[in-house]
Amino acid sequence: MAMRRLEVPEVLRRAWGDEAAEAFAVWLAGVLEERAVSRDEFRQILSRLDVLERNVAALQADVRELRREMNERFDRIY
Repeated sequence: MAMRRLEVPEVLRRAWGDEAAEAFAVWLAGVLEERAVSRDEFRQILSRLDVLERNVAALQADVRELRREMNERFDRIY
């Protein structure tokens, strides 16, 4: 991901001065780039989570069915 130049609000430039405001903008852009993911990566992650969610839902349905079958069997025994 290419680092974008961040625009520092004018109020900060006046309060901090141009040099400090620019240094802050560079630092913050670096932090954001280091910790951010691209939209494509985010969509891939969401897609994987959707698959996992469906798999877990299917497993939960299987467990419910197994419990139902076991309860029926125990009821017949007792």
